[in-house]
Amino acid sequence: MFKINKNSKILISLLITAVLFTIPSIVGFALASNTFEPEPQLRPDDIVTATVSFENLKNLDELQKNYKNKKILQIHHIYAGQNNTFTGGYVLSENKNLEQQLEDYRDSQIYVIKNMINDLTKAIDNPDYYEDKREAALILLEDLQRRLNQIQQNPNDSLKVYGIVIRDTVKNLEKLKSNSDIAYIEIAKNPKRPPMPVRSSNILD
Repeated sequence: MFKINKNSKILISLLITAVLFTIPSIVGFALASNTFEPEPQLRPDDIVTATVSFENLKNLDELQKNYKNKKILQIHHIYAGQNNTFTGGYVLSENKNLEQQLEDYRDSQIYVIKNMINDLTKAIDNPDYYEDKREAALILLEDLQRRLNQIQQNPNDSLKVYGIVIRDTVKNLEKLKSNSDIAYIEIAKNPKRPPMPVRSSNILD
């Protein structure tokens, strides 16, 4: 879902509900630091669903380069505008390769932001729109328009990811945890409800 500052929360809460999703958190176990203690019933070759949280933001080129051989199910992004911070998630189609999936993701973000811009513009132009909300709406609209321009001009570097959900074997996840760019890995007890990524101290608040 999108998170915005307190001045704008009420304005777009209804707009974003229909187009973005939230993934409830669920208790799992962690692969963090130098520890790896899978539950007894999990074997090295078992295939599991896990949430990977990055130490630093990754752009789409980095994701393509470093995870092209991984089965990515979801990606989670964050963007800090001048006045608002936006976060969101996207479920990737499983019948496409990563390059095609990332193209779909980019197109989806453009579609969502365009719709939000259109809805906000209509609301602001409505003479019955609450006057005390108009200033916050104009500020939000400015951030969204700037964001849209950035994605359209340079999508690979403008879309920054702070976490992904992948499907892999337990032993491959154990290897992955040694990557210095990985802040945290959590295996979902319920593959259909993986936990949200954890933002490291290097990721925007």
